[in-house]
Amino acid sequence: MNNHPLHTISDERRFPNEVSAIIIENLGDDFRSLRKTALVCKDFVSLSQEQIFRHVFVSGTPSIGSAPDSLPLTTKFLNILLNPQTTALGRFVRRLDFWPGPVTPGVWEQHSDAFLLIIQNLPSLIDLRVAFGYRGEVYFRAIGEYLGSQLKELWIKDHNFNRGDFLALRNMLSSLAVLKFLAISTSIALNFDLPTPADGMALILPRSLRVIYLQGVDEYILHIVGLGMKLSRPPLLHTLFVTFSHSGDDLSPLWEGIGANTRVILDVDNGSYYRIDGTNMSDDNFAAFYEAEMAAFARGIKCTQLTFYCSQLDFLIIYFAHFIPKLPATILEICIDFNACASDGPPDHPEADPRNWTKLDGALMRRYELGLLKCLTFRCTTRMISGRGYSNSSGPTVDRMILDRVRSLLPISERAGILDVDYTTLVNELF
Repeated sequence: MNNHPLHTISDERRFPNEVSAIIIENLGDDFRSLRKTALVCKDFVSLSQEQIFRHVFVSGTPSIGSAPDSLPLTTKFLNILLNPQTTALGRFVRRLDFWPGPVTPGVWEQHSDAFLLIIQNLPSLIDLRVAFGYRGEVYFRAIGEYLGSQLKELWIKDHNFNRGDFLALRNMLSSLAVLKFLAISTSIALNFDLPTPADGMALILPRSLRVIYLQGVDEYILHIVGLGMKLSRPPLLHTLFVTFSHSGDDLSPLWEGIGANTRVILDVDNGSYYRIDGTNMSDDNFAAFYEAEMAAFARGIKCTQLTFYCSQLDFLIIYFAHFIPKLPATILEICIDFNACASDGPPDHPEADPRNWTKLDGALMRRYELGLLKCLTFRCTTRMISGRGYSNSSGPTVDRMILDRVRSLLPISERAGILDVDYTTLVNELF
């Protein structure tokens, strides 16, 4: 028997199959309207189930607006999966966001037990995003055991690793046979000391991996990821996304693990994470203050292409005028990708110093005349991810107008033929 929803609908129809399916598919990105449409008739209920349950978010707290004594979302969803009448809905889930919320050691077992039961009942799950904060080793063991042959995307957020967590993470990664995307992001740190040398603690990545995304992680995580890439050389890895840090740490182990053709995306956000409010330091001097950190961060990069992932703050222009000269000689093609939804622009704000663009123009030409720059491309894209800072923000307003002005703002580089404006790429898709 065919279990597709189309074959479970009653014979009394208001629309043909094709019309009903088109209606539901066109509401796939409008969850509120989709839920309302599902109430119209049994036909739409059955057809909409796949869309409604494709992406599920559960947390260890009740839903917003519910009664104080309401069950946590994790419990409600688990009850759906364990109920014989509704357990089949689990086959529609392709992405699960699991957020236990604030968990004390006395209750974490409830959430971890729920997690184990949930993932065992999601046979189509390929995208998992977890932020657990406590006893990660239990979650990592479960992911490796139950999802090893099916998981393609994994996001790990908000966790301090003890040694047991880290060893479980390594074992889990060795079990993920088809993983394409790995994200380790936001307040991720090791809370134990690495041995010297640290080769024995290298984080070996799956050979199927295509993209690794490192956002807001400490230098130790970057170090062991780099060691792992150097040892395993994932053959399909084509993109490394990393957040810029002003710490001045040596990241050469990270760069040594990537090939010359690997695309490196460097998230610099608005370029001024640590700027002190009320400082009298000029933008130019402030950017120059971090030149040593810029050089230290970029030292050892061997790729030929680099993308700056950023907001639209006007300060970024003088920031790039100082950063680009510090890039290694291997980088011949540079892309500046402004976030089209950032609310801190435009980069050529009327109150900004117009000399900032002149200085960037000069920096580009000096690199070009040294034979170290073939092309600078400007893009302005919306983001497929959301996270820390304006470079990853998403909102209702999309502004790409800066693309119409960059050629006139950099006239010398434009005449030299090294500028390219990409109007075609509207969304930054990491893979």
